[in-house]
Parts: sequence; C-alpha cells; structure tokens
Amino acid sequence: EALRLLRPRVAVPVHWGTLHPMGLPRRFHGYLREPGPEFARVARESTPEVEVAVLHPGDSVDVPAAG
Repeated sequence: EALRLLRPRVAVPVHWGTLHPMGLPRRFHGYLREPGPEFARVARESTPEVEVAVLHPGDSVDVPAAG
C-alpha cells in the first residue's frame, strides 16, 4: 500500500532476516529468508514501476539523485 501511495523510484525492504527471534525454533528459518523476496514479489505485482532492491547484510545500493 505504501508503494502505491508514495510511488518511490526505489524501495528497499529493511530489518528482515537479520536476527533470529528468541523462542522461534530453527526449523522456521524460512521466516528469516522469505520477507524480503516476498516484498519484492508483491511490489512487482502491485507497482511494477518501482524498483525493489532486496539487500542482504553488508550489501548496498546506489540510488541516483532525482532530476
């Protein structure tokens, strides 16, 4: 919904897959891998004009200045 309202050029999902929640059994490790790619999938369907950069810890993305 935020992408439809704001119409950014680039969206970067953050704070996913970095910390294993206490009490979550290790067998649910998909919980740590799926949110970023799932966000990108939904974004492609709902706002294909928005580029989504799914980053992993240590990755970076250059976002050109508007103009």
